[in-house]
Amino acid sequence: MPDLRPGKYAIFETNLGEITCELFPQHAPQTVENFVGLATGTKQFTDPKTRQQVMRPFYDGLIFHRVIPDFMIQGGCPLGTGTGGPGYQFKDEFTQGVVRQGGQAGHGQRGPRYKWQPVLYYARAHKLAE
Repeated sequence: MPDLRPGKYAIFETNLGEITCELFPQHAPQTVENFVGLATGTKQFTDPKTRQQVMRPFYDGLIFHRVIPDFMIQGGCPLGTGTGGPGYQFKDEFTQGVVRQGGQAGHGQRGPRYKWQPVLYYARAHKLAE
């Protein structure tokens, strides 16, 4: 793991090595809380296969089901298709002027202004729609 400044981080272990992402609760507190709860298994979710409420690490063993070279990779779907989620959505959190830089991550959207669990890792910069 690289030398990191103080903060909150997520480390994604892949077959091609680790991806380390800094989390920014000061910009998106609900998003970070949701991600950390799902990642650590402290947040309840609906298993999309059984439809039962469960508490376990949500992302463990999941694949990156969508890869667009030189743009982004997407993971976090327990079905491996991009169609499964934790059984809930929550509102977007926007910070004015934020530009996604290469090497940053964010949540996917399902419909206008609502997020769910897929994690998008960006290979290059782009401006967020507001």
